[in-house]
Amino acid sequence: MAKDDADNGGSVEAQQVPPSHSATPATEASPSPIPTIRSLKRKASTQGGRGQRGQDFWSAVDLWFKEQMESNGNKWSDPAWVEYIQATLDWDLMTFPPVVAASLSMVGTALTLTGDPSMSGSASN
Repeated sequence: MAKDDADNGGSVEAQQVPPSHSATPATEASPSPIPTIRSLKRKASTQGGRGQRGQDFWSAVDLWFKEQMESNGNKWSDPAWVEYIQATLDWDLMTFPPVVAASLSMVGTALTLTGDPSMSGSASN
């Protein structure tokens, strides 16, 4: 073994450190292509993940119900609420009509059971 290898524990790889991967920590003044632990940490945010109190979705829902209860009453069975709910259901059915879904195998079976050969694709009577 060579004298240089013995000084480094016998490893040649320990001597070959590329200049960009030097052992000195990167400072914020000198940019480094290798991210440091400090640069990978999340930065503290002043905004936070939630909206301000009273301006989030559920606060708006609570406010809407409060306004509706003042005008329609506190009970779902009050006439104003019954009328509002029925009008909402009617609008929903007109806007989004129900779709009857069936598998094609059920449709073929139903057509075969009717005995109409033109509908089922079979020539039986």
